[in-house]
Amino acid sequence: MARPAVARIAIHFNEFDGENPITGTLCVQCPEAPCIEACPVDALVRDGRTGAVRVLEEVCIGCMRCQKACPWGAPQRHPDRRLAIKCDLCSDHPDGPQCVAMCPLAGKALTYEPLAYVSEVTDERR
Repeated sequence: MARPAVARIAIHFNEFDGENPITGTLCVQCPEAPCIEACPVDALVRDGRTGAVRVLEEVCIGCMRCQKACPWGAPQRHPDRRLAIKCDLCSDHPDGPQCVAMCPLAGKALTYEPLAYVSEVTDERR
């Protein structure tokens, strides 16, 4: 059953933005992730296999310092628990990020790229 409230990509609708009323906020898995440094209880860690920044739910205290430190504001508050949630590239799923797998545009709107590629593109845009 879909639960948009706990989705790791936050979708925002702005009825006053006629050109692009729907936007998303998601974690870009920063190579030097400020959210990791901001966490007072070390609840954010980098997954050694995928390179994704993950929230250790059993450790997180829900202070949301990670969200304040994130340049994108990607970590969101879980709607039912005192806990931060963010995209972890579906680290527990054998087929990788499910948003990419389920994209009706067959990977044209969403793609899954290696962290090195993302870092390169981010550096070019600065």
